[in-house]
Amino acid sequence: MDGSFHIEVSDAVSWLEGLPAASADLVVLDPGVPGRVARAGGKKSAPKVASLPAERLPALLYEVARVLAPGRVCWWVCETSQAFFAARAAERLGFTLGAPMVWDRGDQQSVRLGFVLPLTRGKARSPGAELIVAPRPPAETAWPGELPESLCLGLIEAATSPGELVIDPFCGSGSVGLAAVLGMRRYLGCDLAADGVSAAKARLTRAGGHAVDALAVLGPREVEAADEGAPVRTDRPGRQGACQLTIFADAPRLT
Repeated sequence: MDGSFHIEVSDAVSWLEGLPAASADLVVLDPGVPGRVARAGGKKSAPKVASLPAERLPALLYEVARVLAPGRVCWWVCETSQAFFAARAAERLGFTLGAPMVWDRGDQQSVRLGFVLPLTRGKARSPGAELIVAPRPPAETAWPGELPESLCLGLIEAATSPGELVIDPFCGSGSVGLAAVLGMRRYLGCDLAADGVSAAKARLTRAGGHAVDALAVLGPREVEAADEGAPVRTDRPGRQGACQLTIFADAPRLT
């Protein structure tokens, strides 16, 4: 049994720097379109939500690679326009890119299709789904860029087991955290938007999650000797570690 969570207001890169190496069983990465600023529901009175600047993406990916346990996956949710850069940047930092999944975000979106890229620490395998159909929540009621609950549930169930740790550096209003709590995973999240963090905490508590401090969520964990899967800063893709990802064979197709 689990469902513990901790969410805080923080910069994603700085927050990841404070987490132990190889501590995450899954990272869900949704940094948005670099440089884009949006408001919840498109209302002028709503708080601004800014995406991570493009120049900080390499540092973000480096920290994701550091905290992700060998053989595990980072789901990078990205726009079609970002997919090439995302794949290139991830491979340069030692990730192995699996077969991308196309995300049909619904006919209400200005750009209907996006991607979910599986970035692994080890040998990649197909996630078992080529198309994900999961419409975004209505813009007038949702946090900017909010992921649909069905998408989050599918991604978490495909990559983790109950009790494992899900890390979410751009939690927004808590869709990934909600899926983690409902699936009895442990969850750590952060966001720069204080309003989003407050909404996420309330949402997860209503769903039956229990808020604890970060150390309680992390719990004890054995770190691999010599941290074989540690990323390296080089111009050539690294291939550290020999662990294989074996948890995607029966990944569900979402509808």
